[in-house]
Amino acid sequence: MEESALNQIIRVKDRLSKKQRVLCEYIVLNYNQVITMSVAELAKNAGVGTTTVMRLIKELNYESYQEFKKALVEDTIIRTTEIYSNMKQSLLAHPKNEKNTLTTIMQMLNRIASDLMGSVNTQQFEKSVQMLLDAEHIFLLGFRSSYAVAKYFEDSVHIFSRKVMQLSDTQEYLYDYILHMKPTDVLFVISEWPCTQKTVDFAYLCHKNGIPIVLVTNTLLSPIAKYADATISTNVVSSRAGRLPSMLVIEALVQELGRRTAPQSIEMLDSLQTVLTENQIVLYHDKDINK
Repeated sequence: MEESALNQIIRVKDRLSKKQRVLCEYIVLNYNQVITMSVAELAKNAGVGTTTVMRLIKELNYESYQEFKKALVEDTIIRTTEIYSNMKQSLLAHPKNEKNTLTTIMQMLNRIASDLMGSVNTQQFEKSVQMLLDAEHIFLLGFRSSYAVAKYFEDSVHIFSRKVMQLSDTQEYLYDYILHMKPTDVLFVISEWPCTQKTVDFAYLCHKNGIPIVLVTNTLLSPIAKYADATISTNVVSSRAGRLPSMLVIEALVQELGRRTAPQSIEMLDSLQTVLTENQIVLYHDKDINK
């Protein structure tokens, strides 16, 4: 399948000039509107010159602006009807062309881990950790495909910290929490492309109210990135890896938070271990089982 216009932009944007990167971000965040714009209108709305627009069209190997817009229209249709295209690609993979699924996923995981070492900004990771440590409360938000990742973070950190408040289960009362959030708190958003409108809207409102935001995403072109004070991006948009890249980042955050809150975190883990064992919540030997 030919690479989509938006995926092309995401792939090449980091090696382009500053003005072209600005243009790329505008197109990806506003592609539904761009398909109706002229070159002059796009340039004006993106805050660049018309020559910058045409240079980008040439960089993307389109012969004309109209050809680019046609590709963008096709991409828009795909993105509104094929949200789970990467998952479908995995499910439809022909067994004759691949090794067994377990081997394929393990090899993919190794590649992802290697790529993340180069793509994740260590300064942004460090800033995120410090913001989460300093926060009075951590309000955690992740909808749809990001929900499981948000729950994993909550379940993992909950063992040694009680300041995490899960918002992902409270869609009907989400905005009620704004009344209780302060600048000493942090909104921790996990949002993979494509973002849900409710996530974007809530992040904007928190930003407007002075609530610091930490974002974990799979692309810096996420519309939430412009509201975030710290952004950790896996830079993996078109991948059959699903949520694995984000899970790796979350696991790194959990372990770093636990390490920096030691020895209190270790003491809490030991206490929990004792309670679970003494009350036979977890069993380690056959002799522990009541028959």
